[in-house]
Amino acid sequence: MTPDPAVRLRFAGTYQSPAGRHFPPHAHSTWEVIYYRAGAIRCIVADHPYETEPGMLLVIPPGVVHSDDARTAYSQLFLRIYAPTDQPWPATCYDDSESTLDRLCRSIEREWTGQGVFRDEMLALLIQQLDLSLRRVAEPAEQMPRDPWEPMVRSAEEILQTRYAVPLTIEQVAHEIGMSPSRLRFHFLRLRGRTPQAALQAIRLRQALDLLRNSTLKLDTVADLCGYHSASHLSRYVRRELGKSPGQLRTGDPTHSSG
Repeated sequence: MTPDPAVRLRFAGTYQSPAGRHFPPHAHSTWEVIYYRAGAIRCIVADHPYETEPGMLLVIPPGVVHSDDARTAYSQLFLRIYAPTDQPWPATCYDDSESTLDRLCRSIEREWTGQGVFRDEMLALLIQQLDLSLRRVAEPAEQMPRDPWEPMVRSAEEILQTRYAVPLTIEQVAHEIGMSPSRLRFHFLRLRGRTPQAALQAIRLRQALDLLRNSTLKLDTVADLCGYHSASHLSRYVRRELGKSPGQLRTGDPTHSSG
């Protein structure tokens, strides 16, 4: 199936709200695709209630009135998309174990708010990918049973993603989402193939490498921004994972070892 050229992005953004801050009935002239990243709300779409949870994607057609009842604090990423009114998209779907929809929606939002080279071309390709992903989900043969522990693991991932820069223990994460640490470790490892601690370290390292390669910040500043105890602590992780020092990453010189 070839991508539909009539499908294009109108706007992309993120939204966070505390519990109790409800959103009154409203409608848009475009499709609205909402990816729920944390928390839970009750969204009423044309008098039909949807109980949202992390990892859920809600698709609302143009002109359809909807409102939000904030049961808890929540965060979401939303896209407004021009597309035919009969576009064969599902009303709801859930992300997979690789967080494909989360990464795709984040990429679209980053491109929309950025000014990178080939921005428009990249946005067109990403929206085409989203279109095809939604069409695929709409096909009954592609639907798979969803693991009941997936929402809890996604809630843990959201905490790791948003608070990697501060001291954070897996015990704290488990307490916040209402699980025991051992149960969180078990289901996280089962569904993601690695422990929550390994996932946290991977997030910190990814952020640190981005700053090392694309900024002139001092090493101790990078360490502080990414949740490491010190510059030497960061350096040990970089060397262990890449076999290079932070200085080598910045200069491109394999013999350079400062940093």
